[in-house]
Amino acid sequence: MVSHILKLQMAYEPIVGHRLPWDCISLRCSTACEVFDHLVAHGRMKEREARAAFRQIVSAVEYCHQKKIVHRDLKAENLLFDGYFNIKLADFGFSNLFDGSKKLDTFCGSPPYAAPELFQGRKYDGPEVDVWSLGVILYTLVSGSLPFDAQHLKDLQERVLRGKYRVPFYMSTDCEALLRKLLVLNPAKRVTLRVNQYILIITHA
Repeated sequence: MVSHILKLQMAYEPIVGHRLPWDCISLRCSTACEVFDHLVAHGRMKEREARAAFRQIVSAVEYCHQKKIVHRDLKAENLLFDGYFNIKLADFGFSNLFDGSKKLDTFCGSPPYAAPELFQGRKYDGPEVDVWSLGVILYTLVSGSLPFDAQHLKDLQERVLRGKYRVPFYMSTDCEALLRKLLVLNPAKRVTLRVNQYILIITHA
């Protein structure tokens, strides 16, 4: 849903001879904080709260996909809570258009949130890498930690490509079932955000 996406206020080019040599954009900023900062300060979210936030995140991403936009940098640092504790999706610096006729091939985003096919250097359609990142986000909201993490990139890559992660004892079976639809190594078998499956995700979340 567009209401869960940080609003662009304006975009403009600098006047010739201006000191800033780049185009500028102005965004309506959240009055609250990054989801990442919230987790650092307060720890993992109660699953009921995590589900409410995740519904809004999925809604924002699904809206982008309907508009043929893939974000490619979904992570807790790019999700904001506004003053009413509603989600705002931000930072579209790595986003791109997709149409199914041409594959994308750029490794984008933060490695702990990156889909396995990105580590393998494989081309991808677009939405499936966002879906994997959604799985990482859901896990992070509920557990307060990343499902795949390591000090060195090579070790992180190995963990992502194995697709194995620890399921906390306090995680509900519904949440675990949803994670197993999102964090699927084979992108062709990963759940999509098309209407019917989107409803499935919201129901489980």
